[in-house]
Amino acid sequence: MFPDELLKDSGRVVSDLRDKLQLLRESVTEQNGDSIEVQLFVMADTNYGSCFVDEVGALHIVADCVIHYGHTCLSRTSTLQAFFVFGKASISISSCAKILSDDASTSSKPIVLKRIPGKNPRHQVKA
Repeated sequence: MFPDELLKDSGRVVSDLRDKLQLLRESVTEQNGDSIEVQLFVMADTNYGSCFVDEVGALHIVADCVIHYGHTCLSRTSTLQAFFVFGKASISISSCAKILSDDASTSSKPIVLKRIPGKNPRHQVKA
């Protein structure tokens, strides 16, 4: 499942997944003679917002699992297994620290930092 801003990358991702699955299928077939057919579908944002896994849409195509790319609220799915792939947004640590410092010195409001799952640039920021 791809959010709108990552949809342009979906073709390449599906192509790479198909290539890897083909190699895996050939290996399994070679080992025990079984051949497993795997289908991949690209789904764009759900009607409920890009943060949620479109479990209903996936069930309509009889999916075994969903791979959700991009922003997510990590809500639980009821029947399907969901895998999450987070983007790699770049950040200038020095610029970010300067902006936060400038803002903190001119405002009495608290600064709230949100941790994104799988990301931890805090070790690069020094007080």
